[in-house]
Amino acid sequence: MIEPEKMKEISEKMGEAVHNAWMEKRKKEKGWHSPEECPSNRDSIVEVSIDHKPSSPRCPQCHPCMRPYKDLPESEKELDRQYAELFFKILEEMSYKVSLTDPICDKCCHYSEGCDQSGCEKHSMFYSNKE
Repeated sequence: MIEPEKMKEISEKMGEAVHNAWMEKRKKEKGWHSPEECPSNRDSIVEVSIDHKPSSPRCPQCHPCMRPYKDLPESEKELDRQYAELFFKILEEMSYKVSLTDPICDKCCHYSEGCDQSGCEKHSMFYSNKE
């Protein structure tokens, strides 16, 4: 089992990755942007609350979450972190075990002595089926 502090760190990294993927997809497919980047408001700043209620008119492509993960309110970050929890729950339901150990070392990353093709238990993160 992964210790709670490490799980929190993993969830944060995965949450940021989920948010970045979401932003990239919306930007590419729908042309979304942050209110600060809105081309129709170059002369004035449009403030938009995180609950998606503009304080002044904005274009349909403006979205308050189209900003770096670190700048999101905690409530939005929590939605993204839930994907990490779901990922580990699915692995567990499929009888997979995730093990974290020390970072990969120069000796083992090339599958040298003591390592096999499934990964080195002492120096890597690996997935294995419990069965």
